[in-house]
Amino acid sequence: MLACRQRDLYSLFGVQRSSFINTLDSMKERGLIDYGPTEIRVISRNDLRSILLKSPD
Repeated sequence: MLACRQRDLYSLFGVQRSSFINTLDSMKERGLIDYGPTEIRVISRNDLRSILLKSPD
């Protein structure tokens, strides 16, 4: 679980709020995470890891 405000994260990553929320929504729909305004909880660590390890095409 990552406990912090969404505002802090999208500012840290240097992305717009809408892009950040869209990405969170997509990851939630895929069953990778669940989130609220002050935390992000990883549901499927292995699936999330496999996405991060994929090489770009």
